[in-house]
Amino acid sequence: MKKLYILVAALCLSAYTFAQAPQKMTYQAVVRNTSNQLVTSASVGMKISVLQGSSTGTVIYAETHTTNTNANGLATVQIGGGTLLSGNFTTIDWANGPFFLKTETDPTGGSTYTISGTTQLLSVPYALYAETSGSSTPGPQGIQGPTGPQGPAGATGAAGAQGPIGLTGPQGPAGTDAQTLSLVGSTLSISGGNSVTLTSGSGNTLDQSYDQGGAGLGRTITTDAGAVQINNSGTNSTGLEVNSGVTNSTAVLANISGVGVGLRAESTSAANTFAAIQGNTNSSTATNSAILGNNSGAGYGVAGQIPSTATGASAVYGSNLRTTGGSGVSGIGFNGVVGTSQSALGFGVYGYNNNAATGTAPSLAIGTYGYGYNGIYGQTSNVTTGWAGYFTADLGVDGSGYSGGGWFTVSDKRLKSNIVPITGALDKLALIQGTHYTITTPTKQIGGELQFKKREQYGVIAQDLQVVFPEMVSEKAIFNNAGDDTVYKTVDYIQLVPVMIEAIKELNAEVEQLKKELEELKK
Repeated sequence: MKKLYILVAALCLSAYTFAQAPQKMTYQAVVRNTSNQLVTSASVGMKISVLQGSSTGTVIYAETHTTNTNANGLATVQIGGGTLLSGNFTTIDWANGPFFLKTETDPTGGSTYTISGTTQLLSVPYALYAETSGSSTPGPQGIQGPTGPQGPAGATGAAGAQGPIGLTGPQGPAGTDAQTLSLVGSTLSISGGNSVTLTSGSGNTLDQSYDQGGAGLGRTITTDAGAVQINNSGTNSTGLEVNSGVTNSTAVLANISGVGVGLRAESTSAANTFAAIQGNTNSSTATNSAILGNNSGAGYGVAGQIPSTATGASAVYGSNLRTTGGSGVSGIGFNGVVGTSQSALGFGVYGYNNNAATGTAPSLAIGTYGYGYNGIYGQTSNVTTGWAGYFTADLGVDGSGYSGGGWFTVSDKRLKSNIVPITGALDKLALIQGTHYTITTPTKQIGGELQFKKREQYGVIAQDLQVVFPEMVSEKAIFNNAGDDTVYKTVDYIQLVPVMIEAIKELNAEVEQLKKELEELKK
């Protein structure tokens, strides 16, 4: 810390002999900066600390001030009236000294104190101690004066004279006050002919009690002594029923202004086969729903969750019981349906169709169906070990297949056995005839109607190829989804490639031999 330059410092304390001492001390200082120049007419920040014991003793009180210097650089503050940092100025025991006053100053008016100084408090502040020190000698207690004499009791007043007794009147005839009440229906009668009709506002039903409550708070229940409970028993199948025929109305409304759940249903019976919450709608609007989840914030409209300790199969389950059309779960939006799995053995989106599909046409039995500009789009985060799409059985394509990176067939030597060279390839290829033809195939549209596609192709006849290379021909009912269960022959054209390679090599050997024979003839 830099040295505090103070031209004049004064502590002033006003004390009164018979009045309570003010719990503040006036402090004045002429402030100079580190260049020994007066800081005039400027805002300065000051921190005042009272130290006990020594100039580096314990800080028992600290406060801050922001004040202005005058034209002579004089700053004035009241100790005990600043912004409190620690301690209590009014409870300082001034008799337990010595005390020191430490001042820290920021000439720029902030709280970065660059100049400081410490000085001992001598006699003036201890006037505060004089208020409660008890050092003044009290005067002697005066002699208690004698008890004054008791005054004489007042005289008792004379009793007044008794008035004359009145004459006794004649006794009247004997009577009775007995009356009979009777209730017939809503009519209450009293003997003697008077009756009153009871109105429906007597509060015998919930509706009558509700009507008696009047408007506003009279019809409000405050459940500060526990929840309102409805116990359903006997043969009654519904605990609470709310009927509303009002247009655009809400039968049950739950408002949550704090943190909590708006509506919660719990099913505690493990044998219960019914849903905890069930919504039914008979709306003819195709986009309507029995249950609607709407979130105007950042969460989900509808969320399903299964705890790790449960045995449930899915968090959200959609079941379509129709035999034609419809869907179990339908998602519409930028991303219609999004599935995320946190397990390496799990599925982000899982489609399963448990239709047996034994071969009786027509039988689509589709587990997952995609329709759109891209019906199904797959992408992998690991091109070495992952798959954008993976199929564990035959892959059928009702159309053409395109690849930007080529088609690859497993051909690793480590997976092969009984490896033998291809011989007589040229002779075998001579037995196969390449053809040009028109092929017609059926396909089933999304609406169920059949469409026949015709394409011009170059290829071989499967039956002819099967005679020479039976391994290259397989059979499959490839149009059963279109209602045709006929088993057709298919050709693996990739397997023709190695035969053609060997045939070219054989042909090349014959050409080389012919070249040698021609050279011999030229000689």
